[in-house]
Amino acid sequence: MDANRDSSLATGDELLQAQAELWNHVFAYTKSMSLRCAVELGIPDAVHRRGGSITVLDLVAELSLPPSRTPYLRRLMRLLAHAGQGLSPFALAMLHPIVVSPSMSLAAWFRAADDAARVPFATAHGGREFYAVAKENPEFGAAFNDAMACDGRFV
Repeated sequence: MDANRDSSLATGDELLQAQAELWNHVFAYTKSMSLRCAVELGIPDAVHRRGGSITVLDLVAELSLPPSRTPYLRRLMRLLAHAGQGLSPFALAMLHPIVVSPSMSLAAWFRAADDAARVPFATAHGGREFYAVAKENPEFGAAFNDAMACDGRFV
């Protein structure tokens, strides 16, 4: 065999590392979606009402969740504990389907003709710009305004 070719082949450890990195990138969105889920469920508020700490069983009761969801809530809380914390209103707005949906059609935007929408957001929302969509959707507009107010206080 050619010695140069052998040295350029990846080893098993290198392939395993590459696969781990790929999986990390592919599943990175789960942290953001888990944060959004926690905020939608009201977990930060429930923890705050209890003085900053709460058991998972108490959290299930506080949020009026079905008891059968307890093991899954435990997993969600574990993931959030490892992922860090976020600003609730900001997380809700930035992880809203209106904001996230353009990322699902990036390839279509790249392939579109030059006279198509100038940004992926407009492609995903029928040619409309961000503020037009926020104005047309009062729920999203309010979430976005809350996010900007929260971010403004933080910065």
